[in-house]
Amino acid sequence: MNALNKKTVEDIDVKGKRVLVRCDFNVPFDSDGNISDPKRIDEAMKTICYLRDHGAKVILCSHLGRPKGEFNPKYSLAPVGDYLSKKLGTEVRMAKDVIGESAKSIAANLKDGEVELLENVRFHKEEEKTTPLLRKSLLLSRRFTSTTHSGPRTGRTLPPRAWRITCPPYADT
Repeated sequence: MNALNKKTVEDIDVKGKRVLVRCDFNVPFDSDGNISDPKRIDEAMKTICYLRDHGAKVILCSHLGRPKGEFNPKYSLAPVGDYLSKKLGTEVRMAKDVIGESAKSIAANLKDGEVELLENVRFHKEEEKTTPLLRKSLLLSRRFTSTTHSGPRTGRTLPPRAWRITCPPYADT
């Protein structure tokens, strides 16, 4: 346990478990659609690598922009998935949805150490309204341990508080 008496990702055995990590991948893009500042993604890398190295089946989720609860390719997390794949040196399996068949199928077939990125959670109106529907859908669709990568707080929590495990902020190494 850390000095604040909160569990961190290092305090749990993640081997063989699906771990849902809520990340802050709301990054800026240039006019060509390329990520112009990947700092937020890079800050999550140590947590992602730790989970992979310890045999977790890593499921990443984030929001990007404000698509107002509807699918808009401009706000897709696909470029983030491509960036993560390059940084990790392995394929990050990109789901076409958050709680649909694509996300469930990929999550069910993840092997230890593999990574899935769910599509933008803000493509669901339930996420913007802070209703428990999206959280319940995630909980019912798969069993998981949840972490929240430390970063700016919005007041929204995807997993229930009892499941939240904070990830310590890491310095660049």
